[in-house]
Amino acid sequence: MSKFNLLKHLIFSDLKRLRVYIPKLLIAVSILLAILGGAGKIISNNIYEKKSFTKIKIAYYLPDDTDKKYNNWGVSMLQDTESINSVATLIEVNSIEEGNKLINSGEAMYFIVVPDNFFSGIMDGTNPPIKIIVKDNSSIEAYISNEVFFSFATYLGVAQAAVYSASDTMLSHNFTDAQYLTTTNTVNLVFLERALGKDSYITVADTTKEGNYTLLEHYMGTATILSLFFMAFILMPFLLGYNKGMVLSLSTYKINNFHIFISRMICTNIALFITYIPCNIILGLIFKKLNPLGIITVIPGIFIISFIISIICSLCKNIFSANMIVLFVAILIMYIGGGILPLALLPASIQSISNYLPGCLLLKLFTNSLFAL
Repeated sequence: MSKFNLLKHLIFSDLKRLRVYIPKLLIAVSILLAILGGAGKIISNNIYEKKSFTKIKIAYYLPDDTDKKYNNWGVSMLQDTESINSVATLIEVNSIEEGNKLINSGEAMYFIVVPDNFFSGIMDGTNPPIKIIVKDNSSIEAYISNEVFFSFATYLGVAQAAVYSASDTMLSHNFTDAQYLTTTNTVNLVFLERALGKDSYITVADTTKEGNYTLLEHYMGTATILSLFFMAFILMPFLLGYNKGMVLSLSTYKINNFHIFISRMICTNIALFITYIPCNIILGLIFKKLNPLGIITVIPGIFIISFIISIICSLCKNIFSANMIVLFVAILIMYIGGGILPLALLPASIQSISNYLPGCLLLKLFTNSLFAL
């Protein structure tokens, strides 16, 4: 008998053994998908939900002096800065007492008191300090605000240093008083505008959506992938059913480990494909995005999962070690692929390579197969 016929008989024999596991797989994937899907819904609704983030309220007081025009100009530029506007709301008060009341009542987290002649002081080098009053400095909101203030102060300091450098240069070149005044005013305005108009104090990462799909749909894709990976726990007795005696006996018919790997791959693909069908139907009905074509387009994703499981089975000698490695590999693949945490929250080093790793590809294949219309 040819090797092809021997391999065909081996595959048919394995498929007959596989039939016993199909009902268990269907029951297990339904339970596991419900558990993992429920966890995904809780995470997407409560941890990363956009409305759970509120803007920080910052009260400020501007003195009614000769610098009021410049003070208002600076505040208006801050209010127009997208990165500041996305995390903070500025509230002007008419008196220091009003600002203190907002702090004491908790309506504002910070109260900024701008001193008299603030901008004039920056110009002439006296640098009057701004007074910042905070009630609670232990929260994450307070930490973010501190970062904003320190960043803004740094930009002001750089602008001021540039102004002084220009001033010293003009003096060393014997500028006339008129030239000095005109140039100084120009340099002041240019550098202050660069500092106050800076639009990158904070980078805001949107974790409410992943690509073309909502975060909830993204997590349902992750739940489906992990559910299929974990079906290996049920299939493992079948996949590692070839003991040394059986392998030795098959070798007399010229069936080696490579043929066993091929048969194992084919059976795992068929088992996971059958297991995926109810996942597609159930999630399609729940999200009202039933996509029958997705049962076909997901085949490359199922092949990747089957290949990984089959490789692990080939390298392991017992069921326990194989199960532990499948568990570790599945979670690792989904983590670095952005399945467990959105890519925006992953370290920059992982984000730079994520698109080239199996986890990201699996997420695209499964979310498209589940929710693309």
